[in-house]
Order: sequence, then C-alpha cells, then structure tokens
Amino acid sequence: MLVMRPALPMDVLPRVKLAAIQASSVMLDRDGGVRKACALIEQAAAQGVQIAVFPECFIPGYPIWLDVHRATSPDAIRLYKDLFATSIEVPSQSLSRIGDAARKANMVVVLGICERRTNTTGSLFNSLVFFDNHGQIAGVHRKLVPTLLERLVHCPGYGDVLRVHETDFGRIGGLICGENSNHLAKFHLLTQGQSIHAASWPPFFFTKPMSGVVEFVSRAVAYENKVFVINAAGVLDRESLSRIRTEAAELSSDLVSTSGGSSIISPAGEVLAGPVVGEERILSCLVDLQEVVAQKMIHDFAGHYNRSDVFSFSVRKHIRPLADGAEGSKEDLPAAESGAKDQETS
Repeated sequence: MLVMRPALPMDVLPRVKLAAIQASSVMLDRDGGVRKACALIEQAAAQGVQIAVFPECFIPGYPIWLDVHRATSPDAIRLYKDLFATSIEVPSQSLSRIGDAARKANMVVVLGICERRTNTTGSLFNSLVFFDNHGQIAGVHRKLVPTLLERLVHCPGYGDVLRVHETDFGRIGGLICGENSNHLAKFHLLTQGQSIHAASWPPFFFTKPMSGVVEFVSRAVAYENKVFVINAAGVLDRESLSRIRTEAAELSSDLVSTSGGSSIISPAGEVLAGPVVGEERILSCLVDLQEVVAQKMIHDFAGHYNRSDVFSFSVRKHIRPLADGAEGSKEDLPAAESGAKDQETS
C-alpha cells in the first residue's frame, strides 16, 4: 500500500542516524536477498539507525555478467532469464517482508531492486523502493536512463515517480548511480524540499575507480542541493562471481577488494563517514538536519538563490512508457501522484 505522511514540522528539525548498507547481493536469489536485507535492517536497528539505504539492484543483484559475457551468448541469455525470474514486483510478498522489517526497526529503508511489472514477461526497471518507518511503501523511483550495458536489461523510467517522500525522520528522495550527475533530476528533487538524498551505486565501474566517482559526484550533490547524502554501494564477492560463471580475474585482479565506496556526506560537501571499500559494512552516522537550514543561508537554488525571471523549469509527469502499462495507466501510482500534470517549477 502506498501512503502519504503528514509533513515534519520545520521549526525544529531532528537529529537522525543515517546508514549506508554496503553489502553484496545474494546473486539471482530473490528469497535469499530478502532474508539478507531483513537481517541487515535488524543489524542496523541495533546500531540505532533510523534511515538506511541499500545499493543499486541489491535484489536480486546487479547484472555484472554483461561485462564478461557477450550479450547474445547462451550464458548472457540464461542469466537474463534468471534475472527476470527473480526480480521483484511492486507490491509483492517479498516487499511486504522488507516492510515488516522496516516497521519492527522503526526505520526508513530505501532498497534497490530489479523490478518487473505484474503479469508481464519482459521489460525490467532499475528501481528504488522507499519504505517509511511504519513499513508502508512511500513510493518507487525508476531509473530514468539505464547506463551503458544496463540498457540490455532495463527500460527507462519516467517523471511522475521522481519524488521526495515525507517521513517521520525527514524528507528523502533518491537517484541511482549516473542519475546523481543529472542536474535536472537533482533540481527537481530540490524543489520538493529534500533534506536527505539516497544515492544507490552498483558494485563497480569499468570506466573509473568506483570510490573516487562516488565521492566527487556525491559531494557535488550535497553541496549544490544542501542535503545529506547517503551513498550505498554494492560490493562483489566470490559467490556472486561463481553464480554468473566467471572468475574475478576475468574482470580485474583487484576488483573484489576495491569494490564499494559507501560514504555519508554533509550539506557542506564534507565527508562525515567512509568511504569504505572491499568489505561489507553498515556505515552509520548521527546528523543534525538543522545543518540543511544553515547551509541554505548561502545557496538555496530552489529558493532565494534562484532567478525565476531568468530561468524556468518543467517536468513532464503525465507521460509513461508503454512498458509500464497501456496508454499510461496510473492505477498503481500513489494518490498524491495520480492525475499529475505537467508542472513548471522556477
């Protein structure tokens, strides 16, 4: 069930404990991934965590095989079929189990999944599912543009689910990997009063060192938007590589030990915790959301530092891809999003 929560009072913003869950997926095993996610939520709760973010495609795993198997090879086709079979529908029993864990932990949870639509036999989304601390699904973000080889397994998302969600611990939105460099997507979240940003990342990049990219991109997000950024990166393990029938040496001799790069960044762009590489870790940090207010004295690009007489900005929210339902059906959207029209924000 998708619900809306009353707004958090803005006069005194709380101190909140944030966490990046850096962990390896249980590759192409939905039930195993759900069990691991629930266990990690329980462990984070024992540390007093109130908001936790998981890596990109944590369940059932990021399609790392596309970098070692030719896309039309028998292995790649077999693995795609396994990915589709183990992907998650929204809503579903699997997500209800995650929601129950979030409720018991009194925790806001942002979970990266490969999402398939109910009663379909193709077309997956790269998605973030937002659970509030009452265990309800607050919303789902679908990656706007799959990056590089991801386009072989994921289709594009769209504007009407690019939302900031009200929770008991602050207003949180999120983006996936390369989207964190998309200025317009970041600005749209900023216009909705975002104070906490969930940034989900895969286990590795081939183009640049993983942790370096995560740090310089997310420090820019934090400084420009004046938000706390939770970077949750995946890590590789030998079991995942074995599941896709490859050895770490085929990727890189040090890829397992250098995967990850999770961190937590302040609205001033300062690294508060991390980065952590090469191991599983619940990286947590207590923050004061009042720092968002202090930093916005300097720049508020959706407020006093904007020039609405010079710039205009619009988001096309009513158009949805055919892969997400015939004729742009909105029957599965939250009530607040249903019937959304083009919106201009300056």
